[in-house]
Amino acid sequence: MTSEQRRPPRIALPPNEITKFFWDAAKEHKLVLQRCDACAYYIHWPGVLCPRCSSDKLSPAAMSGKGKVFTFTVVHHVFAPIYADEVPYSLAIVELDEQPGLRMLANIVDCPNDALYIGMPVEVTFEDFPNVTLPQFRPAPGAKR
Repeated sequence: MTSEQRRPPRIALPPNEITKFFWDAAKEHKLVLQRCDACAYYIHWPGVLCPRCSSDKLSPAAMSGKGKVFTFTVVHHVFAPIYADEVPYSLAIVELDEQPGLRMLANIVDCPNDALYIGMPVEVTFEDFPNVTLPQFRPAPGAKR
């Protein structure tokens, strides 16, 4: 089943003026997060002030899309009947290589759930739906326990 045939994603926050750059980049299959122009600190989820120095000078910054699984869970519970055929699926917090503590919540795809492990090297991939493109992560080439 292709993404276009599947139901809408389980979680997708609608774009607003602060997050529009993130969603627009995802549509182009690019991972772009915020970076503080004053102290070079990367920020995710997008905001209006740098949590490190309080500057309001924030700009979109292209990311490598590489990281490691910080933690994960395999979801077996059906939270809504329309998603019954989606379980089990993995949900992970991925720490991106650009900065310690820079983390994203995403699904891990192209990987059996029992093969996931903390510290697994991953790379970004994108899943296109009719109204949104979601960054997801998959094992990086050569990722083995």
